[in-house]
Amino acid sequence: MYCIISKADTLTEKHLQCFLQEKSIFEKSEICCVLGDTVYASGICEMFSELIALLETNIAENLSVLQWKKNWRQEKIEVIELPLFGNLQKQSESLESYGRKLVDWLNCDKIRSKIQKRDLERFQSGFEQVLFAYLKERNIDLFSILSTGGLNKQKQQATSGLKMMSLYVSRLLEVTEQSIRKQYDRNPVVEQIKAYIELNYEKEINRKDLSALVFLNPDYMDRVFKEQEGISVNRYINKVRMEKAQLLLEKTQMQVLEIADKVGYSSLSNFNMQFKQYCGLSPNQYRKRIRNRQNVEIQ
Repeated sequence: MYCIISKADTLTEKHLQCFLQEKSIFEKSEICCVLGDTVYASGICEMFSELIALLETNIAENLSVLQWKKNWRQEKIEVIELPLFGNLQKQSESLESYGRKLVDWLNCDKIRSKIQKRDLERFQSGFEQVLFAYLKERNIDLFSILSTGGLNKQKQQATSGLKMMSLYVSRLLEVTEQSIRKQYDRNPVVEQIKAYIELNYEKEINRKDLSALVFLNPDYMDRVFKEQEGISVNRYINKVRMEKAQLLLEKTQMQVLEIADKVGYSSLSNFNMQFKQYCGLSPNQYRKRIRNRQNVEIQ
């Protein structure tokens, strides 16, 4: 939350500091006040725009009062030297340790007094590039991680302030650690079942055949599979078939009947029902929406 106030004889910086402290204590707010100059009524809009611009450059100072100066835009901005991101793999450093170093850098007094929004943007870019390379070596997609638990929103807000960037770095590394741990903890039996489904989704697949493949009781197999994937074996089979059907509807001119057969459904009505439950649209409606979207993009 930000409070923008234009200068007045009865309102001093001391008064504003008291106001900020009260807000912080009783409302847990993080406020920054911008104190402008006295202007005539005709100059209020221009002064307001100036204060907004000054406020947008402030990414480090919360619970503070910023003083507007006439030539503040011409002040020399020092280029901040960013931390050496290096190669995480070669550094043999844990993600937790790496994250602590970055957050410490963001919070050190020397940086807080000089950093600008453009520096935070460079910091974010460098950090994400290193993490992208680190994950690529482990066959993990950074973009799939960013779609987890509101991280994309945090990414967009990260350059708005040092605190937001620190939260983003810590949260992204935490989720990354969880993804890596989950990959290493994968059950080979579940991976064998998934590989079989991927190769045979066009054919009839049932729990009995799959359980015989991995030498497990069907119910126990289903329980083990659901613990890792979050859905039952049958739902996973349906998910794979629906994804393949979507791709065929998007990329080919095949008839819906052909696609149903291609992804393992002998009954067209059953395929239509399953597809609508999965996508919320019939196969023809889905294809029409995709084609309309593609036409719009071309135009």
